[in-house]
Amino acid sequence: MKYVSFRSTAALTAATALCSASLAHDVVGVLADRGAPGDPGRAPFVHVFDPATLEIEASIALPIPSFSPVFDVEIAPDLGEAYVSDFNGAAVWVIDLDANPPALAAGVNPIDLAAATTAPNGESAIQDLAVTRDGRFLVAGTGNGLLDGGSGFAVVDLATRAVTDSVDLAPGSPIAVETAPDGSVIVSELVESSATEAVTNIRRYRLTHDGQLIDTGDVAGADVLPGAHNVLVPSFPYLPRFVDAFVSRSVVHVSRPAGQTVGSLDLHGLAASDEQTLVFPTGIDLNFDPFRRLLYVRSNEQGTPGPAGAGNSRIDVYGFRPFRGRFQDPILSIPLDRKAGTAFGSEQTAIDPLLCRVYVSGLGNNEVRVFDSVTGEAVGTITNPDFLFGLGIRVRRAWN
Repeated sequence: MKYVSFRSTAALTAATALCSASLAHDVVGVLADRGAPGDPGRAPFVHVFDPATLEIEASIALPIPSFSPVFDVEIAPDLGEAYVSDFNGAAVWVIDLDANPPALAAGVNPIDLAAATTAPNGESAIQDLAVTRDGRFLVAGTGNGLLDGGSGFAVVDLATRAVTDSVDLAPGSPIAVETAPDGSVIVSELVESSATEAVTNIRRYRLTHDGQLIDTGDVAGADVLPGAHNVLVPSFPYLPRFVDAFVSRSVVHVSRPAGQTVGSLDLHGLAASDEQTLVFPTGIDLNFDPFRRLLYVRSNEQGTPGPAGAGNSRIDVYGFRPFRGRFQDPILSIPLDRKAGTAFGSEQTAIDPLLCRVYVSGLGNNEVRVFDSVTGEAVGTITNPDFLFGLGIRVRRAWN
């Protein structure tokens, strides 16, 4: 079912106009594929695809066991490299997108983060990733490490592929990380977790020029927000950085099971700003249109964590006022007959701002479904004989 609120038609009009605008050149899509269970000869792949034609142009096999969880994907601002989180290996794989065809990058690869994120019992993992606006640093979080005694997150200098700093949150665990254009690093820290609820803190750190993390003391806890599954800062990559830093004043979060909420916080201080109740109880991920006037919220009908597969889910689109962090009425809904698995901060949905398309991965099968981001109509699918089980997905443009 799709519906439109007249109060938010201006945001839709702006998004439609931008689809035909000539604001950017080069675009690339990257998709993490963990393969199939029970197939030892089939390694996970990283697929590079054309967001316009929906064709997979290169498939890069990762030298790790079949069906290993490869969760999140990030792309450098200049589109030269992609980064894929290797959960079991506690590492990040680097893909050279400038190579013809794209391939595993030369040099340090993967980036081993085990030492920087090891839990008290010796376990380590890497799940959610975020790249800074200038492309200099990568922030990597571990996911849910509560059973291991807690865990931490790390910062990587992408020029040297070396860890510059890390923070141990034990007995808590960082399930989602995000960067802001003013140098802020936002972390959703999981404190308590069960099948039906969670307690989290959202914390703000400041990243220095040399990649060090400084705790600002800003925190939003259980008294302010339900357990936060994912976080996003509505930044504006096509604006000068100082302007982007001035207008990017909000943090948006979507809740874990039982929270059934999408909300916003002030970036500095993390005071609660606004919230909306979701139709479905379990939030998955968040995406913005390029004007940051439309917020795309993906959620599952199932009220507990679980794997991807059959089950109802949806993407609801809300009007959003980015400067004040205020929501408007929902204006669009895209229903899905498959649900995403719990991926703790990893984006399994992507948006291309000029093609006006939503790319939906994490469906537990061998396809990415593609929809028109303005009308909600189905556009097509991404599939390939080498594509079996998609998780993280990212589409990025190099802005003029």
